[in-house]
Amino acid sequence: MGITCADALRQLRIGETAKGKLLLETLVHTDPKDVQSFITLAQACLDQNNTEGFDQAVLHARQAYDLKVAPETSISLAVALGSSSRLIHCSDETRQAARGEAIRILQKYIEEDNAGSWKALLKYNLAVLLAEVGQLDASIHTASSALEISSTSTTSVLTSVLDPDGDGALGCTGRQQLTTLCLVLLGMLMSAKQEHQAALRLLTAAPTPSEWRGSAAASTATATATPSLHTSEVLLAKLKSRLLSDGSFSSGGDVQAAMTVLAQLKRRIAAATVGLSSTLEVALTAQVWQELALLCASSSDNTNAAFCAEQALLHCPWQAQSHHVLGVVHEAAGQAAAAMEAFNTALALDPCHAPSLISLGTMYRRHGTPADLALSRDLLTDALRCNPSSVTAWHQLGLACSGLGHREEAEKNLRTAVGMAAESPALPFAECPLILSI
Repeated sequence: MGITCADALRQLRIGETAKGKLLLETLVHTDPKDVQSFITLAQACLDQNNTEGFDQAVLHARQAYDLKVAPETSISLAVALGSSSRLIHCSDETRQAARGEAIRILQKYIEEDNAGSWKALLKYNLAVLLAEVGQLDASIHTASSALEISSTSTTSVLTSVLDPDGDGALGCTGRQQLTTLCLVLLGMLMSAKQEHQAALRLLTAAPTPSEWRGSAAASTATATATPSLHTSEVLLAKLKSRLLSDGSFSSGGDVQAAMTVLAQLKRRIAAATVGLSSTLEVALTAQVWQELALLCASSSDNTNAAFCAEQALLHCPWQAQSHHVLGVVHEAAGQAAAAMEAFNTALALDPCHAPSLISLGTMYRRHGTPADLALSRDLLTDALRCNPSSVTAWHQLGLACSGLGHREEAEKNLRTAVGMAAESPALPFAECPLILSI
């Protein structure tokens, strides 16, 4: 019996991206009109999470779209284009063109009303892209529609996409996870409108892992006792924690409540697996430790902050963000030299890591000498090339320019920061994944 797309999907599900990609390349070489294999190959290329992979993903998704204009090919091409637009090396012109094409593709298919059971997924991805281009009201409307469809749907295309064994469990959990992602996106949009209390109330409606398990168990006898960690669950906890701790509606924020949210998720992770089963789960677990470290550092709990930062490093030692978090923890503890070393290590791993560029730039600005202010300005300018929507970077750049005596430039940068802060979400919209399937 020859290889099938289901064989490749199984490899992708266990984190064997290279093996899955090789099987899919063999399939499309054997049958150049195999639409499903082209779609899955595009997803495998996206999983590589690098420039070459994203370029290949756009190529293969476009090949599938040219073969057949359908909901799944429309989503595949839009997701590939939208993901490539998030690359830090992408020029503003290229980024705008990619997002514009992705939005048009999704809008066209939704307007034709042929989407069927794919409509929730189409609308969720469209809502994320609209949020990223600043069309907040349109994004809220579209995300609300996606949420309504996802939460009331009794059928799902997700089973056929991600469940090669056909037991139905993934389709059921997929609907719950998509519902959670819609709620998270709406929560981000509300926070951008400074409606933080409303956002928190909305997030309480998100399905819990036990509800995922209940839905799956109702459909299959093979459902596992505890569902594996998913992006939607981590995003939900991160957003709740940020909203609780930022102090927008409670003086100083409720750090203890924010800590409780993350601690509950940490316990859930411990219960879900004896050993983490995929690269994604390891990365998500590192994110939880990073958030805990940052929260502890912000509340001057330096001992626990250091412990959490070390745990994040153990999970993802080659990830720039892990070293950046360690730097933030050192800085909070008054260990400036160690902080700068950690930020520089992060930049050695990823020269375009905007948070580390911002942190280093801020530290040099505080030194106050002309040479340090000039270096600060250069670092913050580089950070804004990588992340032009960073309010902190614009603010710090304004202060650095002011210190250098560049008054007009300083005022311009500070006005930009103030304007952006008025519509800044608690988490960046780019943290919401663009998804072909759950």
